[in-house]
Amino acid sequence: MITKNISDSKTNLLSLPQAARITGYSRVEMFRKVKRGEIPARRIGRNYFVQRANLGPIYAPISQSASQTVDRAVAKTLKDFGETIKLLGKE
Repeated sequence: MITKNISDSKTNLLSLPQAARITGYSRVEMFRKVKRGEIPARRIGRNYFVQRANLGPIYAPISQSASQTVDRAVAKTLKDFGETIKLLGKE
């Protein structure tokens, strides 16, 4: 079937069920948002696909340098506050 290869990281296209899982919406609500024009989508055969970037900036892929910046910040936070975070996690 043609739609099996549509949804992948290279194209950044997601099926509506995938987009629903990522955003926390139900599949039905995601379909309604597409039908109302709130989220642009492509129809391929009987299925709709959305670009990850169209779900909002928080769901867009980040660059390699931004990912490295986040990793460094997390490592520093864990180094500086690791014991405090562990204690808070036990509460």
